[in-house]
Amino acid sequence: MNISKEIYKENNEVLIKKIKEKGFLIAAHRGVWGGNIAQNTLNSTNLAYKFGTDIVEIDVGKSLDNKFFAFHTNKEKTIIGVYKDFEKMKSDEINKYKILNQLFEESNSNVEEFIEIIRNANKDIIFQVDRAERYFPEILDLLCDELSTDYLKRIMIKCSINDRNLDIFEKYQYKFMIMPILRKVDEIKILEKYSNINLIGIEVIAEDKESETFGREFIEKLKEKFNVLIQINAIKLDKNTDLYAGIDDDISLTNHPDKGWGKLLDWGCDIIQTDWAFALDKYRENR
Repeated sequence: MNISKEIYKENNEVLIKKIKEKGFLIAAHRGVWGGNIAQNTLNSTNLAYKFGTDIVEIDVGKSLDNKFFAFHTNKEKTIIGVYKDFEKMKSDEINKYKILNQLFEESNSNVEEFIEIIRNANKDIIFQVDRAERYFPEILDLLCDELSTDYLKRIMIKCSINDRNLDIFEKYQYKFMIMPILRKVDEIKILEKYSNINLIGIEVIAEDKESETFGREFIEKLKEKFNVLIQINAIKLDKNTDLYAGIDDDISLTNHPDKGWGKLLDWGCDIIQTDWAFALDKYRENR
């Protein structure tokens, strides 16, 4: 599968090898968590691997004293049970909190440092770093300073499509695999301006079936234009939010996977992000 520029072949070799072997890849949303296993932790990361996951999506939040944690900011109440701004807390305060489990009781897990999860997780896992763009380029510097090239080859960065973000990647010395999030057709014009980025994939968002970004033809258009992997979010965040026009985990689980995950794959999706990695892996085995 030739989906990246030859110049970035070494940077992308782990991902390319994996998708050649698997056909399509499974990305676990904040790892695999539930019951008393907490999200965005080493446990949820390694559990995801045990359940057939190829990629673990991990969120990043920075403390007031400039330490990076695996944490989805703006969700403090549901994750650690407090109405406080994560970025205005120092690390010693953050370390006191337990992450809430599925019953909104304290789990055994504290909020963990982002870099330590990457360093200690199973070495076959690819990480997809989300919610990091407000920390560019600082978070990129941290990764390059703290991790060897073998680790960096297993890191993919997600970000919004805008000139500020892409200009940083255009100029940055190490060419991270990047997975920009495309929400509007006009964002294609922005992507086209940047030829010195390691554009390995595009995550496509479509709120409904009337969205210009929805459907097989649009996915094919992106692949033809940019020669990239396409990721679709099958996760269902709540009753009001559709990330891909209702073709999601819910319909795949409660109706039939062919009507959800299968349709995405038939349309050319290469990576599916899910909250149900084990079930999707079983579907992959039998598809």
